Amino acid sequence: MKEYNEFIQENDEETLPGLITIFEAANINEWDIDEYYYSYIPNQLETFSSFEDLGNRVYYVKLLNQLAIYNINQQRYDIAINYILD
Repeated sequence: MKEYNEFIQENDEETLPGLITIFEAANINEWDIDEYYYSYIPNQLETFSSFEDLGNRVYYVKLLNQLAIYNINQQRYDIAINYILD
């Protein structure tokens, strides 16, 4: 996962879909990726929320959905609710 993480951080076009893939895998496999989650996601969400084209908006909503699921699995319900409301 470390190599994939480096790849998506170096390729801006792959960052958003790559994060969705990482969180989908974590949710399906019940992986704890808090280290990655806390070091990367909060800084990027503001950037992602400013995207205006339809494709990136769809990716952004998918990411929020996966983040909500991940936080529910980690029993952080207050954070999950905020992602759902976003």
